[in-house]
Amino acid sequence: MIFQLRQYDIYPGKMSAWIEVFETHLRPLHERLGMAIHGTWQALDSNTFIWLRSFETEAQVDVLEAAYFNSPERKKLGDLPQQLIEKMTITRLADYEAPGKVF
Repeated sequence: MIFQLRQYDIYPGKMSAWIEVFETHLRPLHERLGMAIHGTWQALDSNTFIWLRSFETEAQVDVLEAAYFNSPERKKLGDLPQQLIEKMTITRLADYEAPGKVF
């Protein structure tokens, strides 16, 4: 399984607008396309929005992201999401087996 820990620094004063766009447009589109979102968080000490999504395989990342960006719903939003995001950090994560762990 491939995870993406996504951290977005949202422009000051724009967090409410970002959450509205995310919950109204982006989350439903992810769900419709089969991209699992495991959680969303708002940092208490900064303008950071954090979320975690996953894919079954590395190949699925490319396929689903292409479907996402080529979807009519995403194209209709234009650059609205980017207008709210000051900085984006994406950390790719994979499961691992801890040494000595018995299943």
